[in-house]
Amino acid sequence: MSKFYKKIFLIFFVFISASNLYSQIDLGISAVKNGDYLRAVNILKPLVNQEDSYDGYYYYGLALLNTGSATTAEEFLNKALKKDDEGVGALTALGDLYSKKKNYDKANSYYKKALKVEPENVDVLLAKAKNLTIAGKIDDALPVLALAKSLKNDDPKVYVGLGDAYYFRKAFRPAEENYKAALKLKQNNPAAHFGLGQIHFREKDFTEALDQYNEAIKDNANYAPAYLEKGRLLYFSDKYPEALTAFESYSKLQPGSVDGQTYIAKVKYGQKKYDEAQTILEKVIKDNPKEDISSAYKYLAYVYNDKEDYDKALEYFSKVPKSLFDTEDYIKLAQIYYNKKDFDNAYKNFDEAMVSDSTDNTIFYYLGIAQFNQKKYENAIESFDRSIRLGTKQLAAYVYKGLSFYSLQKYEDALKAFDAANQVDNAYVASWLWKARSEVAMDKIDDARISYKRVIELDPNNESAKEDMEILDKK
Repeated sequence: MSKFYKKIFLIFFVFISASNLYSQIDLGISAVKNGDYLRAVNILKPLVNQEDSYDGYYYYGLALLNTGSATTAEEFLNKALKKDDEGVGALTALGDLYSKKKNYDKANSYYKKALKVEPENVDVLLAKAKNLTIAGKIDDALPVLALAKSLKNDDPKVYVGLGDAYYFRKAFRPAEENYKAALKLKQNNPAAHFGLGQIHFREKDFTEALDQYNEAIKDNANYAPAYLEKGRLLYFSDKYPEALTAFESYSKLQPGSVDGQTYIAKVKYGQKKYDEAQTILEKVIKDNPKEDISSAYKYLAYVYNDKEDYDKALEYFSKVPKSLFDTEDYIKLAQIYYNKKDFDNAYKNFDEAMVSDSTDNTIFYYLGIAQFNQKKYENAIESFDRSIRLGTKQLAAYVYKGLSFYSLQKYEDALKAFDAANQVDNAYVASWLWKARSEVAMDKIDDARISYKRVIELDPNNESAKEDMEILDKK
């Protein structure tokens, strides 16, 4: 082959290679724009350093951010800014990244830079408003959202942003109105359905919440937050296999995030598979030294509490910033202190749980148990009453309430509590057993015999009922 033809062939080969590179880059960018972030990462990962462009680095960084790889995302978004220090997309994405890390002031500094370049960019305004909302600065977020609305009042994302602001303010009706307004503008809107799901979850309407999370997933099968919240809801409903499936889906969409694996471990914990949970969590900690692994520390504390290693549980809880505590974490910490007989710290954490969410019935259920075990029966009755009013599904709350009255020798009140439990579930053995004992204490022997027979009908091997019946027969 002559030198001329070799040169032509080489030029042609380079041209084809470059064309293929740009074609693949464009394919990856399209995947990002379509919200298929995992596919985008797989396409762009081997190419972006070859192309060495702002767009390549920015879209790859954005894809990494949306699949949970915050540390690597930060690296590539900064590479994008080296190519163009006024790149609005990269500046906004870095703002989003720091907002996810709860570094709200640093996040705001990036939004400020982006808005200096494009003062009327609605997407940046919405990102800034979301950051302010999550930071609890709702009064600062609302004017930003008002500006975004004045610029583009037909953008469904604006109404989602307004819905989020009102949701975080716990103004659920205005939040609902805005999410529904977003759905009128765009019917297949996962963020709006997700927002409605969050409202229903907070209002304890779990069936409707689950429906809305499923709608969000139907709108966009890659919408990771819906899988996470769906899994959490199912976990709290003790539907562990379904919760596990949801968390596994989330983990596949967010392979760079530790949250998926930690929640999978939490399901194992709920199933009392403590060793499996511990193994997963220890691997998360080992494999992610540069990431925020607070959630892994938190659930290791849960595991050690149930293994009755309370000092180890407190050690892991101490690694978790209080800003990341949920209501259930305060409850768990209260239980740990209670088990250590550190009652002052136990009740202090129950108080913290109430500050976190005074409508959570589980706080008052577990507080009532602590009070009952300390023979603070009057206080326990108040706590169980509140748990019941807030909609607890724990039949034991009724029974503990009845036992508190029984311990105070207020047998008629005890009987009412046990009857209330039986109205909820006519096959709950404990309530029938203590109903019988209350009837005996009130000298209602015939009624007691009927109640004891019901216990034995439900649980033929119940020795307590048989022994009580033998005593009655000797009278």
